[in-house]
Amino acid sequence: LQNYTKVNSSSKIVVAMSAVSHVIEHDIKEHTDNEGRPLQTCWVHFHSGKSVHVDIPFSEVNDDLGDYFATRAQ
Repeated sequence: LQNYTKVNSSSKIVVAMSAVSHVIEHDIKEHTDNEGRPLQTCWVHFHSGKSVHVDIPFSEVNDDLGDYFATRAQ
C-alpha cells in the first residue's frame, strides 16, 4: 500500500499497488513549484478502468510500483 495526495482536492488516498495497471506522467505547466518549475504529477490507472491524479512525480510512483513487483517476483 502507498499513500498519495490527490491533485484537485488535496485528499490523501491509499493505493493498493496490486490494483495499478499503469502510470502516466503529467506535468502541469500552469502550476509551478517554489522554484518556478512545472508541477510534476502523474495519473495512476487501475485495472478497473478508474484513475486518480496524484501530486507525486512519475519517477516516484514508478519506483513504488517497481518495488512492489520486485517483492512479488521472489
